[in-house]
Amino acid sequence: MFKKIAMILLIGIFGLAAYSFIRLRNAPLDTHLAVMSMYNDARIMFEHQTNKGNFLLFESGDMRSLTFFTRGLGGVQYVYSSSVESYVVMQKSELIPFTVYVGVSEDENLHEVIVIEAGFPIAHSSHMMPSIASDDNTLVWMVASSDLAGEEFFIVGLSESGEVLFEFESSGKQ
Repeated sequence: MFKKIAMILLIGIFGLAAYSFIRLRNAPLDTHLAVMSMYNDARIMFEHQTNKGNFLLFESGDMRSLTFFTRGLGGVQYVYSSSVESYVVMQKSELIPFTVYVGVSEDENLHEVIVIEAGFPIAHSSHMMPSIASDDNTLVWMVASSDLAGEEFFIVGLSESGEVLFEFESSGKQ
């Protein structure tokens, strides 16, 4: 009886180890490889690493997408993705550690983007970062905080002199 239980346990442990090994070998080891496995022509524009995972903004053909990946022993795992026009809001959830606002602009005068949410008294600011994939003037901005809800918000883009270059407003859940 003891031998049968020990044999079943041994087979179970071996099976779990084999499954983990196969999964580890088949999972992409970084976010760039993960995106390239989904989109052959993907160009990475921006990546933000957190202790919970990575936010990756990329272009593929006419599409821009913000994707969140978690990291673990088995490599990276796709969690969620959203297409990006001028901006996108990815809301905090069980799998996404905080609300993220990400946008792109080709306005070379853009100096700062401010995100203001109803019910949260502090404005969040982001400075511009050049896209790592573009040779043109594409700028990427990001605001992230666990305090943000991503529901009722106002986004304003400012020049260095404080001139308003664009405004977006949402009065409800995305």
